[in-house]
Amino acid sequence: MDAERAALGNSLKQCDISWDKQGTHREHLSVSEYKACAEIVEKKIRDMPPTELEPREANRAMRLAGVKSDEVIASRLAIEALQQENTALRAQAELDRATKQAEDRKNASFDARIQRTLKTAADMERKADLVKAHYSRGIAENYQALERKYAILSQSSAQLKRRCDTAEQSYHKLEESYPNR
Repeated sequence: MDAERAALGNSLKQCDISWDKQGTHREHLSVSEYKACAEIVEKKIRDMPPTELEPREANRAMRLAGVKSDEVIASRLAIEALQQENTALRAQAELDRATKQAEDRKNASFDARIQRTLKTAADMERKADLVKAHYSRGIAENYQALERKYAILSQSSAQLKRRCDTAEQSYHKLEESYPNR
């Protein structure tokens, strides 16, 4: 019990709270009684102006609230825990916001890259259409010229074939006229 009192005394000194010895002995509170007292203390502390709750005036605030010093310590610890939790939540929110911003920047960069790629693809498609149109026209003209040349060559070939046939017939006739040769 003395060790607990010493630890409590050290905690009070760290919080700049002086131990107001009243010379009374109170029974220990049950958990439900303690929670009820803590709620009352928290409510009274919330309702008090902040100037009345400064650490150097802790005993005055306790007397005004009509509570025990260990209840004040418990409420301060609860407040500190809430403040730490609030700080942690704010830090997490800031980290989440920074992460979201980084993701948004990454997505924006990716979207911009996609847009540039789509634009490049559209430009290349237009160029391909121009080349196709240019060469298609040239290919069509070349094809028509080749068809004309083919027609002329086909006619020439037919004429040559007829001449060959005629020459062959003449040759056979000549062979027939000179059988001994």
